[in-house]
Amino acid sequence: MLIGRSPSCDVVLEDVSVSREHARISANDTGVVIEDLSTNGVFIDGVRINGWQMLRHDAMITIGRHQLDLVVDDDDRFSPPTIPEPPESFQVEKPTLAASSKDVSSRSGARPAPRVSTAETDAIALLGGVAERLIAEGRGLDAERLMTARMNAILEEAQRTNRIAPDAATATARMAVKLAAATAKQSWVEYAFAVSTIGPHALPIELVDELYNLVRRLPPMRIAVLRDYIAALSENSGKLSPSERFVLQRLRGFAKLALTLGTA
Repeated sequence: MLIGRSPSCDVVLEDVSVSREHARISANDTGVVIEDLSTNGVFIDGVRINGWQMLRHDAMITIGRHQLDLVVDDDDRFSPPTIPEPPESFQVEKPTLAASSKDVSSRSGARPAPRVSTAETDAIALLGGVAERLIAEGRGLDAERLMTARMNAILEEAQRTNRIAPDAATATARMAVKLAAATAKQSWVEYAFAVSTIGPHALPIELVDELYNLVRRLPPMRIAVLRDYIAALSENSGKLSPSERFVLQRLRGFAKLALTLGTA
């Protein structure tokens, strides 16, 4: 089954971020395989595949701004069709972790944590559109499942290099707050503070205002993460703009509110 933007594909996705022939799904006695034919990539559960990957039941496939779920029908009333063996491109040697920022998946289907540079955080924008639609449909946990691997990789890379671009920090913090609201997990609020501490980068004021409303509906958060963020901003207060200094003031008030509500 060929997936892409071309009308000749079996599944046509009208999206400029989708290649004319973006991906191919094949099946045989071994299982179901997806092959990436594109330049923008294919993501499985939020992790970009490298060439091809075996798929499991309920795999979440992201192509462009579209999400597809693989459902395996085990009903014995349906006999499987005769399907040719996967193309020779599937029979490559197991790739090694070279000096590349792409994710590597083994032949066994294991999905190691992706290695992501800050230059690749445009994937947040790509996957974020799908995640926002899932949240709008009330599928917050599915949105979390889609975004977790990529966002964790961005945070780990930023903490390792002590560097993250301002737009990447803002994008990931914004998505973290949306996930916190959708899943009622305070850990995503902590993520927003942790990723913004590197730099540091002042959160947009509208996100801080949203956190004021959100914190009352969440379990107690770790106040130490917020204190570290406030301390990092305070140390750079001389470089902050007037609007950023107002954000710092609001964050100090938020810390007092979090303390009154209880902390972990």
